[in-house]
Amino acid sequence: MDLAASERTPEGVADAELLAGMRAGSSAAFAALMRSNNQRLYRLARGA
Repeated sequence: MDLAASERTPEGVADAELLAGMRAGSSAAFAALMRSNNQRLYRLARGA
């Protein structure tokens, strides 16, 4: 299954892969996911 470009981080790793890494306890996966979604998460937090 090929993921759309919007579902990949700038490094080319799919968000789903990073989530799997996070569930396995990878802090690097958490950091990468946060970096790739930083602006979106900031806007969400500010709008709440």
